Amino acid sequence: MPLKLNARQEAFCHEYMKDRNATRAYVAVGYARRGANGNASRLIANDSIRSRITALTDDLCQKIEMDVQAVLLRYSLIVTADLSELMSLRRTACRHCHGQGHGYHWRTAGEFCKALATWEALPEATRQRTEMPVMTGGTGFSARLEPNENCPWCDGLGLLRLILHDTRYLSPGARALFAGAKKTAHGIQIRMHSPMPALYQLGKMLGCFEKNK
Repeated sequence: MPLKLNARQEAFCHEYMKDRNATRAYVAVGYARRGANGNASRLIANDSIRSRITALTDDLCQKIEMDVQAVLLRYSLIVTADLSELMSLRRTACRHCHGQGHGYHWRTAGEFCKALATWEALPEATRQRTEMPVMTGGTGFSARLEPNENCPWCDGLGLLRLILHDTRYLSPGARALFAGAKKTAHGIQIRMHSPMPALYQLGKMLGCFEKNK
């Protein structure tokens, strides 16, 4: 029955597991450099040392297997994730779709008043070149409104809007796909893990590209 190892022998076993170099491990744990090659060889041949290294190797193999399963799951989540959970493109009404007589459709009277005040504050020469805001289209605009097929301004096509969704409510797949976001001069930029490299790696791990023998 293998004997219990002392602290230095235990340390040697763990150090040996790093690169399977007995001499380096022997010196690293504090044994003398002189005669290290021969002494390390004798130490590694010790039954108790070999049993401990075998046990550490078995533990490592189990851990690697768990890591492989975690990687497979991560790749599969990225590959099968629904991009529309992160963002979507929607056609919604333009500012003239539902305005009275297809005039400019304001959200509120306050929005109109602010626009008018801004126009009035312009230099006179600029005002003459700039159209004065008018209330003819009325109020009540919402970006949620559907396009009006009879709108002469957008030909019934509305405006294409990019909608970014709340990341608090992502599924595990969409959360694996999501790689963060940042503000830029052009708005918020969503970063994602590309599904194609993940699909390729998943295929390799599952042996999809191995030739039939």
